[in-house]
Amino acid sequence: MPATHGIDFHAAYQDPNWDLVDDWQLLVVKFTEGVGFRDWWPSARDDFLRMRERARAGRHRWMGAYHVIRADFRVSDQVAHFLDAWEQVGGIQSGEFYQLDWEAWTYATPEISTSRTARRFVDEMNAALGGIRGITYSSDHLPDSPLDSDSRGEFIEWREENPSTDEAAGLWYANYNLGPGSTGGPAEVAKYDADVWQWSDRGTAAGFTNPVDLNEVQPKGFALLDRLTLRLAQPEPEPEPEPEIEDVSINSSSGTYAHRTLSGSRTVTRNRG
Repeated sequence: MPATHGIDFHAAYQDPNWDLVDDWQLLVVKFTEGVGFRDWWPSARDDFLRMRERARAGRHRWMGAYHVIRADFRVSDQVAHFLDAWEQVGGIQSGEFYQLDWEAWTYATPEISTSRTARRFVDEMNAALGGIRGITYSSDHLPDSPLDSDSRGEFIEWREENPSTDEAAGLWYANYNLGPGSTGGPAEVAKYDADVWQWSDRGTAAGFTNPVDLNEVQPKGFALLDRLTLRLAQPEPEPEPEPEIEDVSINSSSGTYAHRTLSGSRTVTRNRG
């Protein structure tokens, strides 16, 4: 079985008993979808603030919130709406990141966002936040969108144009097949070089009455999540060089003097002439 380093959940389906919730390394809740708040938002906001309290107490290593992107609204409007949600919790802080949830369904339209639309959302979010703070959630089950001119599956297109060497192309990959074949989760996580693997949407977790999503952070994903959440230690500044202070001693009987620095870098003996 895969490891479970953390869970994500939708506040519309859950009312967590926070006294029972485990100290997951990774914890994520849904914030927004499209451009409007729904009835889950007050609960999601309250849950997020409770998560933040627990994270500050050392109970969660990384925490975040996700936005479900829709094809029937402009990207910039969705970014503004997501940022508004973050502002309502005091802004994104150290230890926190955002997730773009890019899936093959929405409530209003069967069309899905194109690969370039998904990347534009991430770029606009990162520009607004002043750095790379997000990860993209998706799967190769994502079909082609009728909104572009090619016939390639949108996820395949996205990964080809956004390789894992791109710092803004972190991947949270969904595959619930635990088998060893080429379409199983382990094989596809390796194929697409994912950072996090969501391996179940039917998990049970203390404090939650309904199923939650279970996630395994991949070996390279630990460093990625630390970068996104600003948890990496900053390099120590280079020490300032010691100033050289001259120390001159004169030997009146021999007619010579010694010149050296206090750092002991050199000693020179000369005739006074």
